[in-house]
Amino acid sequence: MTDNLQNNATQTSSDLQLVLLDQKSKAPAFPVFHSRDYYKNGWFAVLAIIGESHRITVSHKETGLGFSEILACIPEGSTFTDPVFEGKISDFEGTELKSKLKKHSYSFKHQILNFDSRHYEPVIQGMLKTSRDTISYDFAKKAKDFELNLYAPATLVGVVSDKTTLTWTSLHTYPDEKLTILSQSRILIIVDGKDELGKTIIPNS
Repeated sequence: MTDNLQNNATQTSSDLQLVLLDQKSKAPAFPVFHSRDYYKNGWFAVLAIIGESHRITVSHKETGLGFSEILACIPEGSTFTDPVFEGKISDFEGTELKSKLKKHSYSFKHQILNFDSRHYEPVIQGMLKTSRDTISYDFAKKAKDFELNLYAPATLVGVVSDKTTLTWTSLHTYPDEKLTILSQSRILIIVDGKDELGKTIIPNS
């Protein structure tokens, strides 16, 4: 899983924050180490790896959606203007966002996994099997990684879609902490008050 090397990756898993933005929000310009455009089924997304983190920008040709998700160790002093949500990922877990996304519903979930070779490769292969539209980036090892003969810290993002749903999965590894954070985000188009499974959606007040 190698695209390029960054000089160092100093973030820790506890530093991760989730930031959600709509068309009125503004965000600092973070350096992008690798990116890829995705255009299928009416969805347009830009997948970007920013540090040991990611930013996904999503739009749709018919519904007028403009939305971004940032899962990142936000540098101190960074300021977001009018974010839809900004905070720890655990604070958003299980929440479904509807009212600020017009005819869409957004959900997010994550899982913390033990990191070792027995778990790492199967997770990677599972993501690649699910989606061929992926980007990845390997960061330079920290001194501790060399001492313990660990993998390099890495980020992998993959996306899949159909006509009503866009789903992306991310993998952020922290070998020196023996942790991997796996997340999955999904945007649904709400049609006549119902999602793609026919479930009635009641917008948030």
